[in-house]
Amino acid sequence: MSRTPGLSPGKDPGPGRILAIMESCSLIEVVALLRKHSELELQILNGRGAAVATERELEATVRRLAAHPHALSAALQTARALRRTPDAVTAREVADWGCSD
Repeated sequence: MSRTPGLSPGKDPGPGRILAIMESCSLIEVVALLRKHSELELQILNGRGAAVATERELEATVRRLAAHPHALSAALQTARALRRTPDAVTAREVADWGCSD
């Protein structure tokens, strides 16, 4: 029996709850990708690792970030509002800041 994360068995999630779960999953992924993006940029700037492989991984990370424009925008707006770099915000902070409006 398959189960949707965050839902009790036998409960009808409703479309709003499913959307919220999907958005939180993409938000978590975007926050992780922003951290990875920052790490890869630092590797390139510091000359660590294979430059070509790191560049390819950075490009793949950018493509994955582009797949979640709303979550990416929310993370960047939260970072700006909290006066932090995008890789320094958490998914919880993004969700909390977005709900405080």
